Amino acid sequence: MTLGLSLSQGRRRLDERFVVGAANVGAVAVSLALWTVGMATIELGGMTDLGLVSVLPVTAVSGLLLLCVSFAFAVRRDPETGMMLLHVAALIVMLFAIPAIVEQVPRFNVAWRHVGITDVLLRTQQIDPRIDAYFSWPGFFAFSALLTQAAGLRSTLDLVAWAAVAFNLLYLVPLLLILRAATRDLTVIWFGVWIFYLANWIGQDYYAPQAYGYFIYLLIIGLLLIYFGGEGRPIWPIPQRLFAAPMAVARPQLAPHQRAGLLAVILVMFGALSASHQLSPFALVGVVIVLGALGRITLSGLPALMIVILGTWLSYMTVTYMQGHVGDMIARIGSVDNTVAANLTDRFRGSSEHFAVIVVRSVTSVALWSLAAGGWVRQLMSRRVDLTWAILAVAPFTLLLLQSYGGEILLRVYLFGLPFMSLLAASALLGSRGRSPRRVLAVVLASSILFLGSFLVSRYGNERVDMITPGEAIGMAKLYEIAPPESQLVAVASNVFWKYRDYELYHYAVVTEAVLDLDLPAIVETLRARPGSAGYLIVSRAQLAALQLSYSMPTERWDRLRTELRQTPGVRIAYENPDITIYTTSASR
Repeated sequence: MTLGLSLSQGRRRLDERFVVGAANVGAVAVSLALWTVGMATIELGGMTDLGLVSVLPVTAVSGLLLLCVSFAFAVRRDPETGMMLLHVAALIVMLFAIPAIVEQVPRFNVAWRHVGITDVLLRTQQIDPRIDAYFSWPGFFAFSALLTQAAGLRSTLDLVAWAAVAFNLLYLVPLLLILRAATRDLTVIWFGVWIFYLANWIGQDYYAPQAYGYFIYLLIIGLLLIYFGGEGRPIWPIPQRLFAAPMAVARPQLAPHQRAGLLAVILVMFGALSASHQLSPFALVGVVIVLGALGRITLSGLPALMIVILGTWLSYMTVTYMQGHVGDMIARIGSVDNTVAANLTDRFRGSSEHFAVIVVRSVTSVALWSLAAGGWVRQLMSRRVDLTWAILAVAPFTLLLLQSYGGEILLRVYLFGLPFMSLLAASALLGSRGRSPRRVLAVVLASSILFLGSFLVSRYGNERVDMITPGEAIGMAKLYEIAPPESQLVAVASNVFWKYRDYELYHYAVVTEAVLDLDLPAIVETLRARPGSAGYLIVSRAQLAALQLSYSMPTERWDRLRTELRQTPGVRIAYENPDITIYTTSASR
């Protein structure tokens, strides 16, 4: 009787799990269908300075909201790996594939520049550090050239559109390794992963060395924590009581030769990172130093070895760049006031809608940091105190002491600390392990909706600037057809989709200040700056969008600029379509 009752209860539970699983799969399918229908109805022509969110259809938003609801139900009790992977994969596609689907041409002008650098390597089969700084860190571009050749592509530009989706899918594996090393609580792990993607509005996952470097950064940290994890005994004089022993995780038992081989792979990856990006190796070395100091990894000599590898690259392979910049780099170290101005003060400007986007980004960042702080406080109040993850979360802030990094260092600090911030935020929101499924459902759903809204505004708030129309692409292709090598190419704003071919054969200049002042003589002087070479001025829709977003430039002033250019002696139109006009001057003597 008892056995029959147990079998009946077991069968009922299996049936219930099957029904719940089928419902979750169905919800994901419906959410993807709604989102797909929404993508087909987007009209980019009506976009405002709020970005893509201003034209995002209700059906697309409904699909995203349904996915959040489904995830909340799936994660609230004993989350299953397969179901979680399905939800996260769907989220990655729905968040990061929007531009690839709705825009006809790959977005983001810097990605086009990276295509041009790869083109130099493919065309010349040489790395010439005299061209510019990128060629002193050519690792990513060499890999990009290899990938382009292996795939049989006509241009690396074919890889750009879906790069964000590909990179974010790659981030998932090392992210899971990192979070598994922090806790055995599957709900916290998967909610932390969910927050990571919803809070990753930075936009550094396009086709770039940073995205490539970030994957290596995450992977090395994950491998070290899982395969070389320590006993959690901080070095003196750190109080042992503030760092609980690591949770028991399923660490594979490796033979000595396997450990040596994996360490060699990690060092090769770090070498590739050092050769690909200026900032990411420093961030990784900082994390490894922290892990070693806290006893979280057993490789006590690894930080020193990494410093030797990084120092060797900087000393021998970046000499050309360092000779002209080392003084300026040293002068910027510790200049926190200039860094804050470049990363915060100078960004709060532009049109009213663009200002709102900046506010949402700032609030999102502060909210995540506040939640992470709440997770740290919760740890302090619990019996199991472990400051490891809080220290790792704030460690990237030391990068602020180096330099402003072109006004982007705070964005990179956010990015490097995001995995640990997401973990702490998930812990803060979920509370103790004795929580009820109903509470988990409410917390996950509410926070997912809030983060989703902020993501759509923050991530795609600059889309009028970041996108390129087919007309602009045709115009830029025409420019390279008519402009002979050594020509002076001039842009009215930095947001111009150039340098994607014949990168080293032209000279480039940007005249934003002269454009804002309507200083036509200064513009013409820049066009004729190179004796014996023709000058070409690019005036495009994307540049107008950039000037409107950042400087609130009135359309009337833009029209006046175009009119005065047409009336300037010696300046004529070389090519024109509704989205782009290319002016030229004769070669000066």
